[in-house]
Amino acid sequence: RILAEGAKKYKAEGVSAVIMDPHTGAIKGMANYPSYDPDQYAKVSEPALFQNAAVSHPIEIGSIMKTLVTAATLDQGLITPTTTYYDPAFWEIDGYKVKNIEEDGGPGIKSIAELLNLSLNTGATWELMRMGGGEINAKARSTWFDYMTNHFRFSKKSGIEQGYEAAGYVPGPKDTGAGINLTYANTSFGQAMTATTLQASAALAATLNGGTFYKPHLVAQTQNAKGEMVAVRPTVLQHNVVSPKVSADMVPLLQYVVDHHNI
Repeated sequence: RILAEGAKKYKAEGVSAVIMDPHTGAIKGMANYPSYDPDQYAKVSEPALFQNAAVSHPIEIGSIMKTLVTAATLDQGLITPTTTYYDPAFWEIDGYKVKNIEEDGGPGIKSIAELLNLSLNTGATWELMRMGGGEINAKARSTWFDYMTNHFRFSKKSGIEQGYEAAGYVPGPKDTGAGINLTYANTSFGQAMTATTLQASAALAATLNGGTFYKPHLVAQTQNAKGEMVAVRPTVLQHNVVSPKVSADMVPLLQYVVDHHNI
């Protein structure tokens, strides 16, 4: 019902939601809209509805990535939670302008908390520039690629007990002459790459739980040959996604967004 209301409000073709325990990877809830009535499955005319879109349908994940690029920039010691910077309201990269979607207040001094709250594409791009010493270059691209794929595990399947899991796509950092710097600017705010709702949820959980990436899992317990119920223990896929300090620093930054953003 909640997803259906959200789809109507935002005129979305589809909506997925995942509720995950960030300290174990246990999936407590997962749903998609549109869906179908299992009791009336023979009446379904769209076969894609039989798949779990939260696991099988990669999308450009959008502004949730700003949380992750902020955490990555903090993790490298290039900014602090109280850093301010001058935001020009657009950046020109490879002959194109990177702008913001919502009202950003125009050029001016912005904080990291405001970057997240106002969902600034220009702010995320600035953070990527910090990785390259002030510009998007080979160092910035390779560093951000490492965080996307090896820290946040985008483009990798999680191994959840679910059929048709998709890995998604992250463009490589090599310059092939196809506007790679603009492409990477786009990835800093969740475009030009794809991931599933599950992958995004797991990456966000790892960023906020102290830096441990737990394998998402659906099964809570199994029964052994003796008929005894055995709890499924959490499986760690990645340590040090970000440092414990960075993880702790991200919590008040996101709390600021919750307190100040009207959805």
